Amino acid sequence: MRDTFWTRRVADGIGGVSEVMFPGGDDGAPDWRETQMVERTMEYLGMLPTRMRRLVMLMYVAIELCAPLLFVGLGRFSRISFDRRDRAMQRWRRSPLPHHRLLADALKAQLCMMYLSHPAVQAHIGAFKTYAAPNDPLNLPVRHGVLSGDTPNGLAPGVS
Repeated sequence: MRDTFWTRRVADGIGGVSEVMFPGGDDGAPDWRETQMVERTMEYLGMLPTRMRRLVMLMYVAIELCAPLLFVGLGRFSRISFDRRDRAMQRWRRSPLPHHRLLADALKAQLCMMYLSHPAVQAHIGAFKTYAAPNDPLNLPVRHGVLSGDTPNGLAPGVS
């Protein structure tokens, strides 16, 4: 995608929301920077069909530029404090207004998809495959017998 005013606002919006959703923590989970959320999401947007790409980009532009209308305060979403962004996201998810809830859930769904697709996150949560398909580009460990119950309790080895 070309570097324009709008693509920069989209990237800012992605970064502002990603930081709130996937901050660094003590649990060892990769954070939003380590998982390259902005770069990977922008790359993903570039692969979408035009109409869908515009719709998803509009969502991030709306978050970034309409922040003063969505909650009290001035400034773009990515420029306000982490705590205020976090409170805003929580408030939108609990809002009695359906469009606020829809926006918050759409942001969460889209960014969770990107976050969980990163190899570091998959390793952290212990993701694995139950079958090694030929030409499968997903590089996850294979654990045979998990679905057939050939392991204790029908769970993956080491899981109780």
